[in-house]
Amino acid sequence: MRIGTNPAKSDNKIEAKSYHRIIIPVFIPNLEEDYFKQSLDIFKLTIESILSTIHRKTRISIFNNGSCEAVSHYLKRIFEAEDSIDQFINNKENVGKINAIYAVVKSNIEPLFTITDADVLFKVGWQQEVEKVFEHFPKAGIVSPVPFSTLYSSDLARMNLWEGFVRSKLNSSPVPNPEGLKHFEKSIGREMFKEIHYQQFITLEHRSQKAVLGSGHFVCTVRAQVFQKGPLCPTMYKMGGEVMADYIDKPNRDAGYLRLATLGNYAYHIGNRMESWLEKEMEKLKEINKTDFQINEQINFNVKPYAAGAKWVSKVFYKFFVKTSFGKRLFLKYVGIKNNNY
Repeated sequence: MRIGTNPAKSDNKIEAKSYHRIIIPVFIPNLEEDYFKQSLDIFKLTIESILSTIHRKTRISIFNNGSCEAVSHYLKRIFEAEDSIDQFINNKENVGKINAIYAVVKSNIEPLFTITDADVLFKVGWQQEVEKVFEHFPKAGIVSPVPFSTLYSSDLARMNLWEGFVRSKLNSSPVPNPEGLKHFEKSIGREMFKEIHYQQFITLEHRSQKAVLGSGHFVCTVRAQVFQKGPLCPTMYKMGGEVMADYIDKPNRDAGYLRLATLGNYAYHIGNRMESWLEKEMEKLKEINKTDFQINEQINFNVKPYAAGAKWVSKVFYKFFVKTSFGKRLFLKYVGIKNNNY
């Protein structure tokens, strides 16, 4: 039996109190294995650095992807203690990184989603710098606070060429923080860059705002519209680059959006070992006055991506200027890089 009318029916419209949501999938199955033994301590640095650097129009979702009891207990505790963490999804089994991300995206209405691994240290200003790129390059679909020199040549970022030749200015810029690139190499245990990559980025410039071509996705901010272009079915794979490409990178490119990064390095990939430099970075965060963090009200959240013609031309640009040795030499000369081994 039901008596009366549900009061919620008279006020059933959802209003967003934030425009930027951070998604953190967490998979720490135990704290005994050598690979995972410091993972909880590292995650604590991640969440502390996020809470210390976000503006008031930000909310956080944590997806517990089958973590052990000690980790699950900590996640529940910070969810209850921190107002900014307004969503905690607790899975007993690991359903994979991308399925966790999509579960959060489909249940929230913010126009920007930052996806981050559970071993990332955020620096002061990361959010403001990322949002500036979305403001000045309205057709950006993915923006990372960690720039890489080599990702300009990715087929998944080819829409950047149309933007560079038609709307913005393509050029090269000095790398402001070469140590950021070297730190990333160290954190993953392999070399990725040549000496020239520590010296110059290939950048877009529009009205004095610069952005680096291409981005990785261990931490990146994605427009909600990109996920709307992704596959409708969940993936059957827990992790891997191809999964991220199929569900984030390709939808971004195929929709007609740009893939960029901030000029400065505003986050660090930690890896699975605590190091002394982390304490110094955390001390800097303790000195922050959070009331200074600006909200960006100039971002166009409803911008349409580039149309079919631009997508076709960008594909042609990519095949000639990046995939052929002659075209690549012309391209590097055009942006001001003299070293053809870039």
